Amino acid sequence: MARSPFLAKQWALYDGQEFERAWRETHSILDGLGREDRRDAQRLIGLCWYRQHHYDDAEHWLQWACQGSTDSNDWLWLALAATRDGNIEQGADAFEQTRICQQVAKFTQPPGIHLQIYGYALALCQAREWARLRPLLDELGKVYERLFCTDTAFLYRHGVPFLVSFLALAERLFREQEQFVQGLAWLQTLALGLDDEGKRQVSRAMRELREADASSTTP
Repeated sequence: MARSPFLAKQWALYDGQEFERAWRETHSILDGLGREDRRDAQRLIGLCWYRQHHYDDAEHWLQWACQGSTDSNDWLWLALAATRDGNIEQGADAFEQTRICQQVAKFTQPPGIHLQIYGYALALCQAREWARLRPLLDELGKVYERLFCTDTAFLYRHGVPFLVSFLALAERLFREQEQFVQGLAWLQTLALGLDDEGKRQVSRAMRELREADASSTTP
């Protein structure tokens, strides 16, 4: 997302985690800004509210920022805010726009679609939207299989979440639903398409899932 030079001070406050000051100072000059600078101001205010966990306010401002936007990150932030605010359908619609923006840009917009999928998946996990989360994990799983290499530097260069983070998310999905057998089978299938280091990481995840299964059945 390109930052407006007219909002350099406000973005500096945001970067310094002074979210309250950042949104207030941004709001005070909002009316005097041109179209794109105004969009950046709306984006900044929305992100300030998001960082303070006021997801309803964040959603409101990010909706304004998204109007006419071709930036996939605008739509991703709206998807995250809406999902965390409990507006699951609106979050799903916004994330579909994230995908469309990336497709139009030929998947060149940073940080990349795979990291954006992972970010949205985390929001769905927090919302306990397991049915919506599972297809995203399946999609990312195929990415690891296609790349084969799970070295962290390699994954970073390709804009893919680190495997350990991905596995923690998958493990939570199956543990929270007490789908231990299904989870072990899913992880075992994933491991078939990974390199040796990936297989070792999956083995650890499977061991942790077995331990969770055992503790859940212990009287």
